[in-house]
Amino acid sequence: MKLLIAADPHVEGENNLDFLTSFYKFASDKKPDCIALLGDLVGQSQETAGFSQYLSSLFSMIFKHNEKALPVIYEQELKEHGDKLRKALSGPYEFIKQTHNVANYLTYLGSKYSLGLSEEEFQKLHHAAVMYTYNLETLLENLKESYKPVEQAVNSCETTTYVLPGNHDIRLYLTKLDSKNIHLASKLVNGLKLSGYGGAAMRDGTPVFSGLPPELTTPFNEYPVTSMNEDGTLETRLVSEPMEFLEKEQPDIALLHTPLYGLLDLPANLRDNNEMPEAQKHLGSPGIREYAMTGKTKIFFSGHVHSDMGVKSFEAKNGSIVVAMNPGCLGNTEVRGGHFAEVLIDDNTKEFQSATFYEILPGGLVSPSATYVKRGRIVEPIIVTGAMPSDEMADAWLMEERAKKIRFR
Repeated sequence: MKLLIAADPHVEGENNLDFLTSFYKFASDKKPDCIALLGDLVGQSQETAGFSQYLSSLFSMIFKHNEKALPVIYEQELKEHGDKLRKALSGPYEFIKQTHNVANYLTYLGSKYSLGLSEEEFQKLHHAAVMYTYNLETLLENLKESYKPVEQAVNSCETTTYVLPGNHDIRLYLTKLDSKNIHLASKLVNGLKLSGYGGAAMRDGTPVFSGLPPELTTPFNEYPVTSMNEDGTLETRLVSEPMEFLEKEQPDIALLHTPLYGLLDLPANLRDNNEMPEAQKHLGSPGIREYAMTGKTKIFFSGHVHSDMGVKSFEAKNGSIVVAMNPGCLGNTEVRGGHFAEVLIDDNTKEFQSATFYEILPGGLVSPSATYVKRGRIVEPIIVTGAMPSDEMADAWLMEERAKKIRFR
């Protein structure tokens, strides 16, 4: 099977659209079996920290009433489905997602009696819900417009694209890319099972700040939970939806936005930071790494960390060789963009065979930059240098392109 893998196009209007267009022209010529876009499809970071904080404060006011409001909102459903629905609503991943429904209820149907509030308390909460709902829905309509260039590029190619949301994306079910969304879903391609999980989070489970309200982004549900044992001792365990999802699906290929902890997850600006503990420099997921160590899935593709591209492999607990790959950043960010990769996988053994990395040069020219090949139980890089421009030439071109965009704004 031949796959084209790209991550982090960060399209914002015309900015970075040329890279995405060139990528899909290359895909149309190459005709791979499928294409994967691993999140951060758009580059939006439109909201100021102040506005985001305002929405967050309204969210917090409403969230406190979820426990009382949800039984009222779902009264009929609870009668019909009882414990099953109650368990779903109180689960670690579902409860917080209901806050928008609670806000809508408070805006249009809620009463002080249903929540046991005084008139003054209810009016204050009702005002917060109205403002929250209005601002969120107005913002959402504006944000949905930013996906149109990506939607057009994806639809320009006959080959099926599977798309993940990143931390800069709104939830894809709100866009026309929903039919191609592989977050928390699995697809079969040439007999190989692909499963996806998008989003990104900090070590404590808080969303990676992108200027967007967390309610509109895909939550990366992984965080530490501390509880007390019967003997009075404290125990911390990792709650990880991506780990649980992958364990359930056990795909041949995992498509991710967030990388495995310790593999292709180290930003360039943190590598030489001697004041930060080593463990905190890595942006990858401990839960996904824990699952990968089982060897039940042998191939992991991810993005998110723009500067840590390449292929790495390790031996899992069952003796399997696990391969992780970051294709690089398709769009210009803090690093030079234009990077993606073509991957070959053996349909019979379902093992990684090779990955050829490409870079999109001025004028849309696509040039190979490096190839990684599986040889026995190791994956070796074979560097291609002849077709690549010097760093000085590429940097000068990038500076000129950025200067053009600034002048025409």
